[in-house]
Amino acid sequence: MTELQANGGSRRHVILYAVVGSLAGFLFGFDTIVISGAEQQIQTLWRLSGFTHGICMSAALWGTVLGAVLGGWPAEKLGRRQTLLWVGLLYFVSAMGSGLAPERYSFIVARFIGGLGVGVATVASPMYISEIAPPKLRGVLAGLFQFNIVFGILVAFVSNSLIGGLAKDIAPDSQLWIAGYFNTEAAWRWMLGIEALPAFAYTLLCFVIPESPRWLITHGGRREAGTEVFRRINPGMSEVQINELVERVAASVGDRATAAKFFTPRLRIPILLAFLIAMFNQLSGINAILYFAPRLLGLAGISNPLSASVGIGLTNLVFTFVGLGLIDRLGRKTLLLIGSIGYIASLAVCAFAFLSYPGFKVVSRAIDVEKRAEQVLDLPDAPLTPAEKEEVRREYANAQKDLAAATALDGYAGQPADLPEDAAPVAAQARAAEIKAEASELLARRATWC
Repeated sequence: MTELQANGGSRRHVILYAVVGSLAGFLFGFDTIVISGAEQQIQTLWRLSGFTHGICMSAALWGTVLGAVLGGWPAEKLGRRQTLLWVGLLYFVSAMGSGLAPERYSFIVARFIGGLGVGVATVASPMYISEIAPPKLRGVLAGLFQFNIVFGILVAFVSNSLIGGLAKDIAPDSQLWIAGYFNTEAAWRWMLGIEALPAFAYTLLCFVIPESPRWLITHGGRREAGTEVFRRINPGMSEVQINELVERVAASVGDRATAAKFFTPRLRIPILLAFLIAMFNQLSGINAILYFAPRLLGLAGISNPLSASVGIGLTNLVFTFVGLGLIDRLGRKTLLLIGSIGYIASLAVCAFAFLSYPGFKVVSRAIDVEKRAEQVLDLPDAPLTPAEKEEVRREYANAQKDLAAATALDGYAGQPADLPEDAAPVAAQARAAEIKAEASELLARRATWC
């Protein structure tokens, strides 16, 4: 075998190992966003209050926080590869548990387990990639994790759109055998459960990749095994160079004792800026948009919000590529300034639109009436106490009043909501649908004029 062939084979092996390790990022993005297509059905099915619905939605985030804080421990004790394997199992259990959850509490636990996987993945995956990749490829391969996060977000939106579209074609009372398992009422379970397939495949792939050579030498007590991995990923190195590399890695264990302190006056400002950048990135509302994309697009009057949300994921992916392509040309600081100005401008436009166009509020109130009317229609078979049923009727009445008030706002060009207080739920639903369609059309015209 020539040196060129050896280097080519090594490069392919390293890329394979890095891609497999970075797939934890793909599942990170998928697991985080896939709930966006299911959250409205979950809230309706289990009749969740705003607070309980928020707990269900944020359960994965609480798991992520805990996983990120504790993720370094299994990576150090068990090894990077073993930790990534367990991450895959956590994703798999979470997907199956979420899709099959019979009630809210088991659903919260399942989502929390998935969040643990996300948190641990943010620690173990970049660590593994940086330690398995040679210096020349390290920068490029390290970016795979971030790429896979945004790619996973896009695939989650596409998956939700496809499942939602297919489920609409199968009525619950259809004679097809699959109708009992796959229909609009069960679509949310498939949206969440489908993650089990890539999670299972990722877990199997973790058996293909080697352990990090650095961990084998410094923590695993398997110096020869670590040396062999270094030989495999660096075939162009001589035996002397490999031994020198192993010695440097072994000696690096003592570096911690002489490491400089993190919180010092010199580093105080950079650390504060890094913290503020991360904080304002979240406060910009991007996570709210991603988590509730179909709901928000529906409130804006878009007729097929599941499909429309794919555009958000695609935009996220495209501009991730743009950022990766410009970061070395323009520099980190310049990109941060451009990004900051960009999201300040976009938030200002959104605020102006929601405050200036009553149509947004009318669409939102009309959707509320439709949902509350549906709950009233379900009351005869609902396992609720008399007090809870009365509360459902009260919310239905309040939703009608709110819709009437929204259509009476100054600047709204549509017809007023002429709903009598004793309107039957079916009639209220039909009228709310008409008002929603009219308001959506007015919003579309306004967007065309702009």
